Amino acid sequence: MTGSCRRSCAAGLAVACVAGVLASPARAQSARPQPPKQRDAWTAAGEAHRPGVVDAAVKTIATISASAFEGSLRRAMIEKDVGRLARGLVLHTDAALLDRGRPEDAGSPLFVVVKDGRLVGAGERSRHWTYATQVAIALGRMGAWIPGEPERPTPPQQLAALWFRTISAVCQQNGNLALGQDTVAWGVHLFPDDPHLLLARATLHQAYADRRLQTFFARARTGPGLALAQDLTKGAKDRPPQPQPPKDSATELSLAEADLRRALVLQPTLREARVRLAHVLNDRGANDEAAALARAALDDGLPPFFEMYATLILGRSSARLGRLDEARAAFTRAATLAPDAQSPRIGLAYLSLAEGRPSAALAELAPMAGTDRPSSTDDEEWLGYFRVHDPGPQTLFRELWRQVR
Repeated sequence: MTGSCRRSCAAGLAVACVAGVLASPARAQSARPQPPKQRDAWTAAGEAHRPGVVDAAVKTIATISASAFEGSLRRAMIEKDVGRLARGLVLHTDAALLDRGRPEDAGSPLFVVVKDGRLVGAGERSRHWTYATQVAIALGRMGAWIPGEPERPTPPQQLAALWFRTISAVCQQNGNLALGQDTVAWGVHLFPDDPHLLLARATLHQAYADRRLQTFFARARTGPGLALAQDLTKGAKDRPPQPQPPKDSATELSLAEADLRRALVLQPTLREARVRLAHVLNDRGANDEAAALARAALDDGLPPFFEMYATLILGRSSARLGRLDEARAAFTRAATLAPDAQSPRIGLAYLSLAEGRPSAALAELAPMAGTDRPSSTDDEEWLGYFRVHDPGPQTLFRELWRQVR
């Protein structure tokens, strides 16, 4: 997004002057140039803001009222001012990342914090997520397809799709799955053929199928308030279905598989989708296809985390198929890639037991109980498989900021 996207009020003032001349010729001689219309606070803050920085503009806009925001957004949409919308998108995103929710914000959506299947806390979501989402929707609906031309998004639509992808990634990295569900629902609704957004939604389904969250859902279903996600844009026309509570593990895995297969049809080179599909198939018992997908992904080369992830899936699938030598090679490779992770060693211990070598199994598990081992399990990379994307949110944010500058 360049400075050429910016538009002044000069055109609007020119139209007003011409209308005045036509209505009253006698006043034409005395007409004087009018001073430029003063920018509203939202526009001024957007122009002053430096993307990714908590600056004075972010602090200025932090307390903007809903009516003031809606008025500024409406004017920018009427004038089709892409530059102003883009700057507002980044401004509210940075404000939302800073703001953790304010008690005085009546009706702020609540979120819950879950650890190891148990509710451990709750909080309020910043209203700036709602504002940023509304701006992204406005950008996503801007422009139209050219008759006879291949369907491809306009630059503002590309920016909106990138924003939905970026925010989905940062939500999943932070474990903020409810906001991630809201965000990706709108992203896929606006861009149903974007493979990266389908991948993001599939990852969310993966997370909801996780046994730790399923344990929490099973407990929560007996009480009120399971609807973790909130409608970010109540009253908006042509919106995705109201966010629903997560389903059982089998249903969530089925939904994840459908999204991943669709993403790979749209972009066969999407390596992360292949690894995640292998995991989903492994969880669903389709171990032959899971092993083949993981093996092919490893042959094509993967970033470090996804290499470790794929080797674990290959090891699990091969072990279930009775291919113990391939499984051992995979778990050994995973242990080399993630020396502090428990999962590869547990896999190797399982293989030793399957081969009738209990002493070898104990030898694999012994380092996990060593006195010099950290008491925290934060180094267990396997537990965070749904938090990681390639590229990650930091890279996506840099691209977002580049397009807005």
